[in-house]
Amino acid sequence: MRKQISFPDFCAFTRGVIAFFAGQKPPRRCGPAPLAFIILLLVSAFPVDLANAFVIQFFVSL
Repeated sequence: MRKQISFPDFCAFTRGVIAFFAGQKPPRRCGPAPLAFIILLLVSAFPVDLANAFVIQFFVSL
């Protein structure tokens, strides 16, 4: 059985993400989760950007 995220935990996570995008320090009790979540999204998007660049370059050079 999966553990469901509780409402206060989700609120803290959301506050941390909003604080990050607002350029503020994440709340103390939120921990590193929001920053890790954002870094994971950026790192996972990088290979897709590279693939798009190669595909575009290929078709432009035809």
